[in-house]
Amino acid sequence: MKGTQRRSATTLALFALVGCIGGSKIQTVPVAFGDAHAVEIDGITPCTSDSRDPGELDPNVPIVVLVHGCNDSAGRFTTLAEVFEAHDQQAICFTYESRDTIEVGAQRLVRALAELERRAPEQAISVIAHSQGGLVARRALSDALEGAPTLGAEYYLVTISSPFAGIHAARHCSLRWLHGLSLGITAAICRGIAGRNWREIHHQAEPVRNPGRLALAVTTYVQIRTDERGSCRVRRENGSCAEDDFVFSLDEQRNPKTKGSSFREVEVEAGHVAIVGREGVVPDQLVGLLQTAGIMNPTPPDRRDEITDLLRRLYGQPPPVAEVLTARAPDQRTD
Repeated sequence: MKGTQRRSATTLALFALVGCIGGSKIQTVPVAFGDAHAVEIDGITPCTSDSRDPGELDPNVPIVVLVHGCNDSAGRFTTLAEVFEAHDQQAICFTYESRDTIEVGAQRLVRALAELERRAPEQAISVIAHSQGGLVARRALSDALEGAPTLGAEYYLVTISSPFAGIHAARHCSLRWLHGLSLGITAAICRGIAGRNWREIHHQAEPVRNPGRLALAVTTYVQIRTDERGSCRVRRENGSCAEDDFVFSLDEQRNPKTKGSSFREVEVEAGHVAIVGREGVVPDQLVGLLQTAGIMNPTPPDRRDEITDLLRRLYGQPPPVAEVLTARAPDQRTD
């Protein structure tokens, strides 16, 4: 029993590092499409913080949908919408309960996408998802999701730092014998920390072993994986690292079964939160990757100063213009 207790303590200590304790919540704010009256689409909201004003989308322009991860990653990631807007693109955010099951989040996302299609027919939709949001987004756009509406638009999918191979710290959650031996203690720990998705995120989970094929509507899929070793999220005054930015290893992010005919993979050295931007850190690598993939428009030379000022305001640090606006993606491997 002592061994079981030690395993339970280890599960708690490790899994707490990546669990969505507190979670992120669903927000739904009406959105107007052109001159039509604003309508509510479950989980769709303008990306601006605490927005209560109706959003606006042009039904004659392609749409970018941003899907957040857990807690910290849900904040600064949404400011990417303003970077898209500065490049003459429109972006909206999809929110979900991060402690609910991946399946439920995926069902809600695919229904929201189907409604966006109905309101903006003939428009391509790009879905860009970070961390756990990547699990939700890929599931939503795969044939593994049962009972989902058929999507007819052209889709571009980008997932960033998502643990498609299962979360290593949750490995004990896959051990049924351990749950029985501990009289349900380990199962309760897993459920208490991760929420209702605890059965879907370990290495033996069904979505990991059988992620399904991407829907035919997905014409491009870019999987961005982050090598988070040596990253730092918070530094002390003396320059030493007080809190690292390591959440998922490359092994946790690599799953060959998630590939497809339209698949491109990219690995970059970046922290888990830093890749999507945070206070003092401009997401220059991500901007470069999205522009290289054709997801974000190139920055017009005559607007570089304007975009630089925007990035300074959004992320609290003036980025070197040459690095951010002409950023190129690292070598990409295409299968």
